[in-house]
Amino acid sequence: MKPAEYQTQLIKDLAQKHSLPVCKVEEIVYSQSALLRQVMEDGNNEGVRFPYFGVFEVSKKVLRRQDEIAKRSRESAEDNG
Repeated sequence: MKPAEYQTQLIKDLAQKHSLPVCKVEEIVYSQSALLRQVMEDGNNEGVRFPYFGVFEVSKKVLRRQDEIAKRSRESAEDNG
């Protein structure tokens, strides 16, 4: 079974088990991903903890790279300004 098929089947099983419409279960499943994405894009560099699932945070390597790009951008603006 492909991952997408497995996910679809899992959502259907959860909907049946909890007597919920499939669309509600999909909303629950996908809302956590949307929240995680929103927090990460806000750039506050805080980890997000999902109970029983773990902590998600931006890697230190990515943060360093972003800092380097911002520093170069500032320096370039100062040289041109």
